[in-house]
Amino acid sequence: RQATIDRHVSSLVHRPRGYVAKSLNRKWFAPATGFSGVVIAAFRGINAVVDVLVERGARLDASTVEGWTPLALANGLSYSDFYKAQTHTADHLRDLMQARGLSTDGHQVDPAVCLDCFQTRPDQVRAARARDEQMASEFTADQR
Repeated sequence: RQATIDRHVSSLVHRPRGYVAKSLNRKWFAPATGFSGVVIAAFRGINAVVDVLVERGARLDASTVEGWTPLALANGLSYSDFYKAQTHTADHLRDLMQARGLSTDGHQVDPAVCLDCFQTRPDQVRAARARDEQMASEFTADQR
C-alpha cells in the first residue's frame, strides 16, 4: 500500500504547481459526480495524498454534486451492509481546515443516504444510470 501511495504522491510532486491545482479543482477524476482528487483521497483515507493535494492547491471545501465535502466523506457514510469512516483522515482534515480558517461544522453525509442500496432505492438506480450516461458523454467529448 505504501508503494502505491508513494507513486501517487511522486506523480503529483513532479507536476507544476498550477497544473496540479487546476486539474485537482476541475474535478477531472469524475466530472459528473464532482469527485475531485482531494475528495477521493479523503474518501480513501490517504492523508499523505490529501497533504500533497492541499499543498498543491486543492480546495478543502470542494464538494461533490451531492454537496459532500472531503470532511463529510471522511466522517463516514453508509453502504447496504456496513458503515465506512476514515476517522484519522477526518481528524486531519479538521486540523487543516481550522488552520486555514475554514468551518468544520456541518460536514456530514445524511445518515439516510446509502451509497449502494440500489435494491431498495429505485431513485438511486435512475440517478446512477443518468450519472453514468453523463460521464460517458463527457468522456466521449473529451476524446475528440
